[in-house]
Amino acid sequence: MELIIGLLIQGSALALLFSRLRRSWFTHMGAIFIIAATLYHGLGEILVRLFPGYDLYRSTVSTHYVNEFLLWISIAILLVTLAYLFALGRPQPAGSKILTAGIRRTAWFFDWRIMLLAAMPLVYLIVRGIGSSGNGIAQTGTAVTAGLALNFYILALVLASVGVIMRFGLKWTVPVFFIQSAVLGLVGQRAVIVFSGIMLLYVLARLGMHVPRRSFLIGIVVMLAAGLVITSARAQEGRFTSAAGTSVRISRLLTGITHIASAATRHQLATDLGYRLDGNSFGALELAAFANGESNLGITPLKNDVLIAVPSFINPNKDKTDIGAREEQIYAEEHLGLVQFEVGEGVWLNSLPTQLGITVGYWGPWAMLLIAIFIGLVFGRLDRWLLAGLDPGRVIVGLGLVACVLDYEGSWSTYTITFRGVILLALAAWVAHRMRRIGRHLSTSPGSSPTWGSSPREQRSIPASATTGPRRDGAESDFPPLSADTVLLTRLDPGELWANVEGSPTLDVGGTR
Repeated sequence: MELIIGLLIQGSALALLFSRLRRSWFTHMGAIFIIAATLYHGLGEILVRLFPGYDLYRSTVSTHYVNEFLLWISIAILLVTLAYLFALGRPQPAGSKILTAGIRRTAWFFDWRIMLLAAMPLVYLIVRGIGSSGNGIAQTGTAVTAGLALNFYILALVLASVGVIMRFGLKWTVPVFFIQSAVLGLVGQRAVIVFSGIMLLYVLARLGMHVPRRSFLIGIVVMLAAGLVITSARAQEGRFTSAAGTSVRISRLLTGITHIASAATRHQLATDLGYRLDGNSFGALELAAFANGESNLGITPLKNDVLIAVPSFINPNKDKTDIGAREEQIYAEEHLGLVQFEVGEGVWLNSLPTQLGITVGYWGPWAMLLIAIFIGLVFGRLDRWLLAGLDPGRVIVGLGLVACVLDYEGSWSTYTITFRGVILLALAAWVAHRMRRIGRHLSTSPGSSPTWGSSPREQRSIPASATTGPRRDGAESDFPPLSADTVLLTRLDPGELWANVEGSPTLDVGGTR
């Protein structure tokens, strides 16, 4: 009965969400957060009960506490939804002139050549086993190169993919999906492949580039196939360590491909379905701990989440502290006496605290409901800001938030660690924009028109009347005109879009609608 009530509450939250946002939900961070919560606390609970016996943590906690937590978390999801929709209101979409300038700045900043050059060394470090473990959470004792790879490799790879599609057209969506999934397959984490695919689709949606349904479905199949190969490889030879070399990673993936239809793979799939999305056992264990007299965790876990994001050059002793002070989940397990399973030497079976569920440990379930309201209000205000305009800074912040929200199964340290890199990238975007404007004003003399590009092939004279236009603040725009209505509503091909962007080569790249 508790399961049915909980699912009905979560279903009500989704109904409210989709009735308000309809098809625009994909560009709203709060909506993605709410959907992720229902996947782990709703769908995950159904799968655990359909595939019993595979979840070791479920066998250590009474069904009474699982049902109790399910009701609490369902109410929390509903409160997040109500608070989010209240804070979001009905934001006015940005005007066409604002979007026009924003599209040009975004296309200029995320030049596909620069993004590829930035992504390649970072991905190389990752596939060499430097700088990543889990779903992108920092491993302890990382060096400077590992920290760079950790903070930027997914963002850089996704932005490189966006740049390529913007430059060569939507017909490149499927090849980009395939290459991106294959490269991230070497990381050995299924979640990272899914995260990067959703992040890519998010940016394209923000730019008004509507991926054809056929390409979208093929991209989904590619990501699922990559995940299945990793599942098959794990069934045959287990997980490889984060320090494994490239040759080991390639060998494991080849093993996964050759055994993809084996009985071991089918068993591994059943195991994953019965455990992988269980977002309720950890919270139930916390409720059981409180019932046994354990004290609340208080604000210490959140303080530790902030401290772990402090760069090592500021706090060189950070990695020498107790691991419980660096991992919110481990801190809760140690202080509440929660059960942990060691399935191999130094290898622990991970439980899923979830971003909303782990707040039960702070001050109990009633406090979780208050925190849920606060989370909804914050996401509502963030989405109002993100959707009020379009520029590289908003795209970068949005990408960072998508990555954090998709890692809903983790803790709040995901946000502090991810936004180290996001802040640096957003700052770089702002500095580049200011330097670009200063350079344009210095190079443009009165009465003359600027030229695009620096080489004779790239230079084109532009009529003076075409290079100016009123901005929202009343000043004159320093971007060439491009109809945002054409880009966003008539689905102008990205290749055509690129041909109108300042500083781009005048190549006839064409494209398909």
